[in-house]
Amino acid sequence: MADGLDPTSIGPPQEANAGDRSASAWLWLRRATLAGIAISFGIHLFMWLLAGLIMVFTYSNSRPGGLPAGEVEFAVMTDQEFAKIQAQELPEQAPVVPDATTDTAQPTLDLLDTSLMADLSSISLDLDSIGSSAGAGDVGAISRLATGVSGSGTSFFGVEAEGSRIVYIVDVSGSMSVAGKWNRTRQELIASIEELLEGASFLVILFSSDAALLENRRTWSEAIDRNKKWVRAVLSRIEPGGATVPMPAFLIAFSTRPRPDAIFFMTDGQFDEAVVAELQKMNMEMQIPIHCITFGDRSAERQMRQIAQDSGGTYTHVEVSGP
Repeated sequence: MADGLDPTSIGPPQEANAGDRSASAWLWLRRATLAGIAISFGIHLFMWLLAGLIMVFTYSNSRPGGLPAGEVEFAVMTDQEFAKIQAQELPEQAPVVPDATTDTAQPTLDLLDTSLMADLSSISLDLDSIGSSAGAGDVGAISRLATGVSGSGTSFFGVEAEGSRIVYIVDVSGSMSVAGKWNRTRQELIASIEELLEGASFLVILFSSDAALLENRRTWSEAIDRNKKWVRAVLSRIEPGGATVPMPAFLIAFSTRPRPDAIFFMTDGQFDEAVVAELQKMNMEMQIPIHCITFGDRSAERQMRQIAQDSGGTYTHVEVSGP
C-alpha cells in the first residue's frame, strides 16, 4: 500500500491504551477514598480525645476538693475484675443489727417524763397526816425534790425553809424534859443541820427563862463536817429547865449580821401575848420568814399562826410520839 502502512495495525493498539487509562483512574480513586477515610477518622479521634480532656479538667477544677489542675486520675480495672463485680448479687434485705443489750438490764429514768414530774408535784407534806414517825431528813428530802428547791435551805420537823443562813430558836424549858420531847427535838435539830450543804451557815439559840447561843458562839457556823460534829457533841450535854420566854432569843437573832434568811421557832408551851406584836415591829423592815412549830401542846397555836402570817413564814403542829 501507499506510504508503507499496514492496515491491520491501526485498531487494536488504540483499544488497549484506553483500558489502561481506565484502570489507572479507578486505582487512584480507591486510594484517595481510603486516604480520606483514614484522615477523617484521625481527625474525629483527635477531637474526641480533646473534648474528653476538656470535660475532665473542667469537672475536676469546678468541684470542691477536686483534682488539682493538670492532674487526671483514671480508675483501671481488668476484664476479670469487672466480670466478678457484675456477677455479684446485691442482698434483697438489709442486714439485721442486733440490739445493744446486755444480760443484766439497767434501769433508766426519763428526766423529761411529764407523768413523773406530775407525781412529784402532787406530794403533800401535811405533817398532821404523816404523823411523828417521819424525821426531818425523810420529809425534807422528798419536799425539796417535789418543789424543785435545791442547794440552799433545809427542813426542821419536816418544815421547809429556804436560804443559806438559818437560825434555830428552840425551846428548852422544863416541859421539854417530859414525854421524850427533848430527845426528839435534839434528833430533829441535828438532822436539819446535817441536811445543810457546804456554803450554808447556821445559828442555834436555846431559850427557856432566858436565851443563850449554843456554847456562846455568836458568829455564823459554816455547814461543814467539823461544825456538824460540834453541834452533836454540845446538844448531847443540854438538859431542859426553866420557863418559856422566847423574846430574848429573837433579840439575838435579829441583831445577827449578816441577817438570817429564815428562822425556825419551836416551842411546846404558852408564852406572853405581847411577843406577837413585838416581833411584828422588829421584823417590819427585814421581813425574815419565821417558820413556827408547836410541839405536843397547841396552847400557843393562835400566837404562832399570827407570827408566821406576819413574817411570811409557815405554821405547823407536831404531835408527840411515845410516853
